[in-house]
Amino acid sequence: MVSGEVFAVVHQVTDALLQVTHQNRDDAVARERLLQQQQLLQWDFIDKEMKDRELSWAEKQKLMEKEIKEEQLQFEREQKAAEAVERERQL
Repeated sequence: MVSGEVFAVVHQVTDALLQVTHQNRDDAVARERLLQQQQLLQWDFIDKEMKDRELSWAEKQKLMEKEIKEEQLQFEREQKAAEAVERERQL
C-alpha cells in the first residue's frame, strides 16, 4: 500500500513537471512571437530602404533632366545670339 506522503510527493513532482512544461511552451511561444516581430521590423526596414532609394533615384533623374533642359536652353540662346551677330555682319 502506498502511503499518503509518497502520493503527495509524486503529486508535487508531477505538478512541478507540468509547470515546467507549460513554462517551456509559453517561452517557446514568446520566442516565436518575438521572432515574427523582428521579421516584420526587418521587412519594414527593407521596404522603407527600397522606397527611399526609388525616391532618391527619381529625384536624381528629375534633377538631371532639369540640368539637360537648362543646358539646351542655354545652347539655343547662344546659337540665336550668334545668328543675330552673323546677320548684323552681313548687313
